[in-house]
Amino acid sequence: MNGMNRVVLMGHLGGDPRAGSTPSGKRVTSFNIATNEFIRSSEGEKTKRTDWHKITTWGKIADACEKMLKKGSFVLVEGKIRNVVNREGVGPSYEVFATDVSFISNYGTNEAKIENKERELDLDSDNSQEKEEEN
Repeated sequence: MNGMNRVVLMGHLGGDPRAGSTPSGKRVTSFNIATNEFIRSSEGEKTKRTDWHKITTWGKIADACEKMLKKGSFVLVEGKIRNVVNREGVGPSYEVFATDVSFISNYGTNEAKIENKERELDLDSDNSQEKEEEN
């Protein structure tokens, strides 16, 4: 029987996405999101715990994230956890390889959902349609 590797995270970007390409030309964009959890101590005090997660996107999702996201954007990310080599060599590290990214809030930018399941998304034509509707 096969195992399952699936993660769903919702949080705010801690900085602007970083975009680039692999040597073969495939687009890649990465960003970090913060998830918050409130924990009540045995004394009844409520404390906030923040965890940071590195997200990596590929192909059309990477292009859309580069264009649409910025520091503070609120996103829902679905993907798979991958172990990676830590640059400092201290213990294992992980990142999330995103298969779906939903743009929940972009401070005034239109909402969009991008799926990495052979769905076509032409952001340029969407933007030109919005400009025509404004005029």
